[in-house]
Amino acid sequence: MREGDYMLRPSRMLQMLLHSCIVLMLSSVIACEASAASQQLIELEQEHDLQSTYVTPHVVWGKRWVMGVVRALFFVTGRGGNHGTFTSMDCAVREVVEVLQRFDVDAELVCMQSNLLHQGKWGEQRLRRLIRNQYDVFVFGNANYEALPIEFQYRILKRVVDGAGLVCIGKAPKRIFTEKRRVKLPAFLAKGIPYATLGITPTDVITTYRFKRGRGVFIRYPQGTYALTPNLPFSFRNLREYEYWCALVGRALLWACGKEGSILTERIVGDGDEFAR
Repeated sequence: MREGDYMLRPSRMLQMLLHSCIVLMLSSVIACEASAASQQLIELEQEHDLQSTYVTPHVVWGKRWVMGVVRALFFVTGRGGNHGTFTSMDCAVREVVEVLQRFDVDAELVCMQSNLLHQGKWGEQRLRRLIRNQYDVFVFGNANYEALPIEFQYRILKRVVDGAGLVCIGKAPKRIFTEKRRVKLPAFLAKGIPYATLGITPTDVITTYRFKRGRGVFIRYPQGTYALTPNLPFSFRNLREYEYWCALVGRALLWACGKEGSILTERIVGDGDEFAR
């Protein structure tokens, strides 16, 4: 063995040792990142949980519905910080829960802030998983359909063309809710709500559309909207009329996905008001 070989051995051993340390460090970093990502996704699911033990007084407008349960994906906009993170969702998510109390709807939720998905890339990853599910209707409550990444716009529109429903409240997707696709307001939405009591006519707030096999509904309230219902100050009258607005939203979901049924109840009279279900 040459003398120089003895001098090379420590260098090679050191290289192997350093290599092992680097591999170990990288493995630890990857494991930590995977753990952090997993925790992030768990927290994201918790933030979108629609299960609630708090039940508000309400009228059951559409439980045990003859056409079965409606499977819906709701998008709502909350107020909060930048980059798709929230400081507060206020009552936007609660509005979805209020509709679920009144109608047979099996729902998932996607939160947005301005034109961003909640939690940015993690929100996109979650939506990419959810969008594979077979929903009967997609509902945008003061959320901008056209602000979604084009991938999701396309996949939702394809589902609607194939027969799903699309309900947009407050913000209309102008590129797809066009005059050419507009159809006559159906009786299921034109009747069954005490519009006179609310001080409006059906055509003041509702526009309906056809997408080959699917249907679309746009609801625009004169007062503006927070998520699903009008943005109104508190009063006992507005609290009573909140039932009618929730009924309108629920009926819009049913019609959009073709589950309105064949029997129409026009009105129920009581206490000087007329209302229907």
